[in-house]
Amino acid sequence: MARARPIFAAVLALWSTACGTDPTIGDVVDRLGPERRGVPQGPTHRPGQPCVTCHHGSGPGEPEFSLAGTIYVDRDRDLPLEGASVSFVDALGQGRTATTNCAGNFYIEAERWRPRFPVWVEVSLGAESIAMETPIQRDGACASCHADPAGPDSAGHVYLSEELLDLPPGECP
Repeated sequence: MARARPIFAAVLALWSTACGTDPTIGDVVDRLGPERRGVPQGPTHRPGQPCVTCHHGSGPGEPEFSLAGTIYVDRDRDLPLEGASVSFVDALGQGRTATTNCAGNFYIEAERWRPRFPVWVEVSLGAESIAMETPIQRDGACASCHADPAGPDSAGHVYLSEELLDLPPGECP
């Protein structure tokens, strides 16, 4: 019986690591850095980061997202856009719409919809709207392509207008 304990402990250790987070995913999540001070985990955390990095079937975030991101008011400012509609249409012609919160974040839970890529996107608020020029091909995390600053490796953050708009900032708790 004494020999069974070390074997049982070894099997338990292997089993627990096999069911944990994939170390590769853990490395990617770690590179995102810490949470912003004073912002609790939840729908308003980590604006501008690739949400699906954590919120996918094997990631540490719950719930799982099929599409998620952050929308800003305009190209030149880091000002989140609250109350915008983000409309999606997939390759099958099916669509869904999400609304941005006070941090500019939006998401569609995978349980509600698993789109068939490519997916076309349009952002609108009142009379203003902008459609993405190319469809999303496979990654539902907007910040995978749209990270700041804009440059050779990124289109820059997603925004509603090329012009400076006089909109109030989102008021997050």
